[in-house]
Amino acid sequence: MKIPMLALTVLAVSAWAQPPAPSATELKSYLSLSDAQVTSLQTLQQNLHTSIAATMQQIQTKQRALDTQLAAGNTSAAIVGQELLDIQGLRKSVTTAQTASQSQALNVLTADQKTKLKALTDASALRPQVQEGLALGLIVPPADAQGGGPGMPGGRGPAGFGGAPAMGTMMRGRRGGQ
Repeated sequence: MKIPMLALTVLAVSAWAQPPAPSATELKSYLSLSDAQVTSLQTLQQNLHTSIAATMQQIQTKQRALDTQLAAGNTSAAIVGQELLDIQGLRKSVTTAQTASQSQALNVLTADQKTKLKALTDASALRPQVQEGLALGLIVPPADAQGGGPGMPGGRGPAGFGGAPAMGTMMRGRRGGQ
């Protein structure tokens, strides 16, 4: 009885530790990605996650140790400086792995797909301006947009946030303008 339960526990923990493969339906359509390309890209992301997981854990452990040392107040500048340098070095190795993974991912794309991706990347740089335009009611989200909750850009909330008028306005209208 203990062995099947242990096996089930190990399976559940390993499934939880791996991030789910992200949905790429819209991107697949926009870039005209093949199923094989999507699978390759998802595999690259899973491999990246696996390769940097231990490093991310080391960063977290070192950061906690640094926080504890600083809270104690009896740490020398040399020790704190070394901890900070260690953390910075680990972060740099994560960035290097991410850059290498992105390079591999771009190699999966055709020239036409890379051109479309460039346009998408350029458009993503305008995200803050789009969010502000939504908040000020200057931009109306597409009807099929999946926005945030009430009061969030793209959600259903107060006027100016891409949604319906505020609840108080609607209630006053129902009561005959009271």
